[in-house]
Amino acid sequence: MKTKELKNNKSFILRVFNRLMPYIFLFFIFAFLGWISETIFCFVTAGETAKRGFLYGPICPIYGYGGLILMLYFFKNYSKPKNYFKLFFLFILIFSLFEYFVGFTLEAIFSERWWDYSDNAYNINGRITILNSFLWGVATVIFAKFIYPLTRWFKDKLLPRIPYVVQITIAIVLLTIYASDSLLSCIRYLYWK
Repeated sequence: MKTKELKNNKSFILRVFNRLMPYIFLFFIFAFLGWISETIFCFVTAGETAKRGFLYGPICPIYGYGGLILMLYFFKNYSKPKNYFKLFFLFILIFSLFEYFVGFTLEAIFSERWWDYSDNAYNINGRITILNSFLWGVATVIFAKFIYPLTRWFKDKLLPRIPYVVQITIAIVLLTIYASDSLLSCIRYLYWK
């Protein structure tokens, strides 16, 4: 009986992992692209490169999670948005709340700020500002028109061509590095200030 239960548990875990696989890869793609955009933005505005984000590695998880929020929304509701205006304002609200929550949580846990919009007009506690909120809306419309179709192609056409063992190996390596980086970063910010 125990062998059958163990086999069923392994089968269930593999099914779940298999369903999550595209989202795991997309999370890391979005997080890496977010890190690149933050680095470029910093270089353009400050004239120098700087470490961007919470982690040691070249990803900004807030962009990975933001991308996943969009993916889940579009996978559930997508049939070419008919009202980009509504989409624009909906995600201004969603991503502004998300950015505020993440900023508040990081500050509450680590007593540090990873971004501070206090000098910007129309900010709320330095965690969100109207300009960035507007940019989240613009990014959502760009995502809907151009990036979402590419993610469908990645999920439906490219990923199935990669051998499953390779997918699992890459996913496990990425998740292990991410978990290790998160742990080391937490230790650094909590104990090595």
